[in-house]
Amino acid sequence: MLEQLVYSINTFLVHHPHLLRLMHLLFWVKYWILMGLIGLFVFLVYSEDHRRAEEKRQAAEAKSPGRFLA
Repeated sequence: MLEQLVYSINTFLVHHPHLLRLMHLLFWVKYWILMGLIGLFVFLVYSEDHRRAEEKRQAAEAKSPGRFLA
């Protein structure tokens, strides 16, 4: 059943090459959107680590014996 569906889709696309080009374009658009999202999440992970390290450093400086916090 699934083979028949794939066969009919392939036959349709052979007779309509403009739709095949459109599918190719849409797959590339999807690829670049997913790569952008992955890049965004990687950036957020590394920027969060950097920000937390800065907060920890400031907290350690504030608790140093040379400073008094009221």
